[in-house]
Amino acid sequence: MHPALLDAALHAVALHSSTTGTGETLVPFAWRGVHLYATGATSLRAVLARTAPAGGSGDGWRLLLVDPAGAPVLSVDELDLRPASRATRRVTDPTDHLYAVDWVPAQAETVSTAGTSVCQVPPSDSPLSAATWVLTRLRESTGPLILVTTGGVAATARERPDPAMAAVWGLARSAQAESPDRIVLVDVEPGTPLLDGLLEELPGGESQLAWRGGEFLAPRLARIPARKPADDPAAEPEGIQGPAVSGTILITGGTGGLGPLFAEHLLVGTILITGGTGGLGPLFAEHLLVAGAERVVLASRRGPDAPGMNQLRERLPGIEVVACDVTDRDALTELVARHDITGVVHAAGVLDDGTLDTLDADRLDRVMTPKFEPLRHLDELCPDAEPFVAFSSAAGILGAAGQGNYAAANAAVDALIERRRATGRAGISLAWGLWAGPGGMGGDSERSRLARLGMGALTAADGRTLWDAALAQDRAVVVPAALDLRTIAESEHVPKLLSVLVPPAARRRRTAVGPDAATTEHLRDRMTALRPAEREQALLDLVAGQTARVLGYGEVRAVEATRPFTEAGFDSLAAVDLRNRLTRATGVALPATLTFDHPTPLEVARFLGTLLVPGEEELLGRVLRDLTSVGEFLSAPDRHDDSRTQVAERLRALLRGTERDATDAAEVTDRLRLSTDDELFDFLDDQLGI
Repeated sequence: MHPALLDAALHAVALHSSTTGTGETLVPFAWRGVHLYATGATSLRAVLARTAPAGGSGDGWRLLLVDPAGAPVLSVDELDLRPASRATRRVTDPTDHLYAVDWVPAQAETVSTAGTSVCQVPPSDSPLSAATWVLTRLRESTGPLILVTTGGVAATARERPDPAMAAVWGLARSAQAESPDRIVLVDVEPGTPLLDGLLEELPGGESQLAWRGGEFLAPRLARIPARKPADDPAAEPEGIQGPAVSGTILITGGTGGLGPLFAEHLLVGTILITGGTGGLGPLFAEHLLVAGAERVVLASRRGPDAPGMNQLRERLPGIEVVACDVTDRDALTELVARHDITGVVHAAGVLDDGTLDTLDADRLDRVMTPKFEPLRHLDELCPDAEPFVAFSSAAGILGAAGQGNYAAANAAVDALIERRRATGRAGISLAWGLWAGPGGMGGDSERSRLARLGMGALTAADGRTLWDAALAQDRAVVVPAALDLRTIAESEHVPKLLSVLVPPAARRRRTAVGPDAATTEHLRDRMTALRPAEREQALLDLVAGQTARVLGYGEVRAVEATRPFTEAGFDSLAAVDLRNRLTRATGVALPATLTFDHPTPLEVARFLGTLLVPGEEELLGRVLRDLTSVGEFLSAPDRHDDSRTQVAERLRALLRGTERDATDAAEVTDRLRLSTDDELFDFLDDQLGI
């Protein structure tokens, strides 16, 4: 239905809303029970009925649109109107940003995996060693790869995934983001034989699979409804969720930005926040104190010497800041015993971003140890702690280019919480998305880049609301992330993981223009048909257009053909993004070092030309093969004489033209070589009009 037609149908509502006495225009805010019965209508009749009393700050209507014959076109069970100032102030409830992964049967038809290498990950005693082993294999492999793990994901209820295998999944998900369509992850149950043809065919289009109960399951991220206290008369007041606890609660990383924020949601006790002097620790600590926690202990390496801690303790007397290396089990044991810790929020973590080709064992260790080891210690030291909350990252689930080590560490954290919860103990992992402001990890440029990919940033207020909603869920892992589904729907590639949130019908169908819409063969033919200068310009337009998208430029002309990518603001992630975009646009596998080997848009365009346009030797081979086909056609015993005559005449004409061109060229060459200066100028004036 054309939006202008629907807008016209709502004019009666707008007219009535201006007489409700509120003094403010009401605008559509929320639609429920929308049913479309027909398309293509050019005129409509609208039947509207109020479903809520007039007045107040809102209004409700039921809507039926019919065509001139009275047949229904569109019905709306409930249309909520709000004052324009309120509707435009905030149209999204933060709890809409609460997601979780569900595993569903893979419905796609199976496809052969012939020619694809298979790598089965051996058992490992730690996430770090498993991730290091797989990193080496991923860097050694260049072609299609099936990576097989055992017990790496919790694809069914009460599974206890192995954190080591889960780390492999986190690392490989980032590798998939850096090199789309190359790696397929398959997880099997212990004891599953792979020699019986299990991997000979896999569901097509699925890059992540789990073999359970005789069928393949695939992960799908889905929005989960928030349990709001307002919906339950018996709910706890002031939005506080979770059981009452007593004692001391430890929040590791607690002097960072998230610590004070979460304190509000516990009633009594002492909470330990790890990793607390950076990031989001202090924010959640205050939240916990407001909820009634007796004390909040913020532990980090710097402790009281961290910036802002003196002011924080003056403002919040219930906070204690201590220096402790939480990766040291002995130091952590002493800390837990001394403060009688009854609750834990593990917020510690560090970043050391880099694409897969730049990672090594040391960079994996630098991120894995502070993220996973303290949680492993606390799981053993605080078996009865409640709440027991781990802060992980959506990177471990969604996959993040350039964050393979971080994704591996956080996937291992998620798995440990799933194991803990499967034993009946309290535990939840919050796989946070991007945070706004200085509290979160990553700078402004990183937030801008992710925003273009559909990952918005959470505010502190969003975090408080999502904490409440997440802890009310009966799940081990929840993903609070500000996904911009509209932006994701408009992107060139929507992962299968997001296909429930962004179904094919919701994706914008782009108008295909030029090389972006061409198959590799068609693009080759088109480039071959162009003259060299035209070919170079066409490929430069392609490269410049994709470069503009990577950098977020509004206009392609902002891209300078000879300006190095590094001067334009490219980093390793931007280089990977451009490589992937050009691979999809051309159908040609391009190296990870594309912008390093060819450091300007013009040089990349010329390099593409060498890949897309065949050289002299290849062209000669094609012509000779075609001539062989012509000979076979002419020599066939059942060929008509007329057909032979037409082909022969065509060949003679081609030869005459070639010989004439060669003769003319020789004559011109001789004439130029023997001409005087005056004769040369006369020739140029006569032949070329100069």
